[in-house]
Amino acid sequence: MEKSFAIGISGMFATLTAGVLGTPVLFAQADALNFLGLAERLGLGVVMAILGYKIIIKIIDVFGPPLLARLNTHDAEVQDKLSDLTKKINQIDEHLTK
Repeated sequence: MEKSFAIGISGMFATLTAGVLGTPVLFAQADALNFLGLAERLGLGVVMAILGYKIIIKIIDVFGPPLLARLNTHDAEVQDKLSDLTKKINQIDEHLTK
């Protein structure tokens, strides 16, 4: 899941960058130099997508496990609180039905 997320984010960033940098070339006079410039910008977009993917995956790898551990700890605490509340509600329910 995180890899598809990273691919999507880095691809969107590269597409936006290549589109913004490549737009003036598309409206200029079409000659070989402009197409080389466009190819260079699109290549830069691909490189940025690959680097963005690597960076996002690295961030997920570094920060994912500690955040997951904290989330599991918080989940256990909430489960304990909910079980205490359920016990109290059951006691009140039993008291009211007698």
